[in-house]
Amino acid sequence: MIDTASPSPQVQVIQSETHGRLVSRFLNGERFNCWIGLSPSTSSVNRARLEQIVNWVCARSDDVLIVEGSFPDRWNIMAEKALPEVVAEGEARAGLPRFRRRLDDIVARLGANARVRLLNWEETLQTIEYKRLRHDLSAFITVTPRFAMAVEEASRDYLERRGKRSDLDDAPRRRLWLQYMVEELAMFMWLYQSGYMIEVYPGRDLELMQLISEGAFPGIPVACPNRTHIGIEVSER
Repeated sequence: MIDTASPSPQVQVIQSETHGRLVSRFLNGERFNCWIGLSPSTSSVNRARLEQIVNWVCARSDDVLIVEGSFPDRWNIMAEKALPEVVAEGEARAGLPRFRRRLDDIVARLGANARVRLLNWEETLQTIEYKRLRHDLSAFITVTPRFAMAVEEASRDYLERRGKRSDLDDAPRRRLWLQYMVEELAMFMWLYQSGYMIEVYPGRDLELMQLISEGAFPGIPVACPNRTHIGIEVSER
């Protein structure tokens, strides 16, 4: 592992989960717009770890976008609890205010020069740009069987990592997981199109996004050739 001690010695780069055209330039100090992916169900969103992650990225980027996964988690809630979408949405939103307060306090400590924003996933889904990209991606899936199979495989891998292998044989649930995957892929492409080429994530990369950035699917709406994933872990104090 590469120890990037300053300014936050608790954050380390995971070599096996770090790849893309811009890795060396970013880790050697060139400043790019970054987004940080955070899952609401992991320890990365607790205050101490979140502060370490935000400080580490802000020391390396002048424009940081936090992508917290509470709202997309509604797909998991619908699939696992068999709840209607409107109820799942309400449950998914419930933790956001506390996370927002925690993030605001961390950013305030960084001072006036820090440019850190929290992506509103729900609002972004309603933008013209995102809707167009989602439509184009869905159309590409329809006419490109090899990519459709790759999306299905990514969904299966996600289920297995969540310990939900049995859901693979449940057609209604499997459709929900697939919709989740397409929504997430379109959002990642939207982020890239919006100028955020560096993704910092405490964990594994999505292999399908890596394949997309490597040019495995010619004709895809947003190819993401410079998309760079920086895998990190936060050590205990």
